[in-house]
Amino acid sequence: MKNVLRAAVTNAAKVSVKTLPGIVTMAGLMLLASAAQANEFAPVIAKSEILKDVVVPHQVCRSDTVEVQPQRSGAGAVIGGIAGGVLGHTVGQGGGKTAATVVGAITGAVVGDRVDNRDNAPEARQVERCHTVQDHQDQLVGYRVTYEYAGKRYTTRMARDPGDRVELQINVVGGEYEQPATYRDDRPYRRNDR
Repeated sequence: MKNVLRAAVTNAAKVSVKTLPGIVTMAGLMLLASAAQANEFAPVIAKSEILKDVVVPHQVCRSDTVEVQPQRSGAGAVIGGIAGGVLGHTVGQGGGKTAATVVGAITGAVVGDRVDNRDNAPEARQVERCHTVQDHQDQLVGYRVTYEYAGKRYTTRMARDPGDRVELQINVVGGEYEQPATYRDDRPYRRNDR
């Protein structure tokens, strides 16, 4: 077991010593790459809002007056029917007693219903009626910005109003600057973005 551990430590030391120049070279390149980037500011020449037509639904309501017939109770018809049936049964004689009971019950029900519901005139009530209306509104979705950098004009689209200057991230390639690639609002540059 000791021999296995000793061999692993020896091999790890050999790998580390062999790869050290490569690691140092890589670290140097990374340091140079980070030094080749800079943030600069460019003056804004023109800017305009970019608007989008958005449909916004909302409810429109109005109040109407309608006549409503009150609910009929039915109690007058029941009481009148019973009273009329009893009266018909009392008045009727012999074989006509059944017919008199039926006629009395029907007549009593009609009269009782009219008496019970005679004061039930239609009532005026307010009813709210609503419907949805589609309105159109302009919604701000960004800004079209023209700025000047190194004697050239560039136009891009930005999510926020940049103010009077744009912060640029400049990458240096081969001793010359490369056209601006990234803006601080984290949107990539597109020359013909409209």
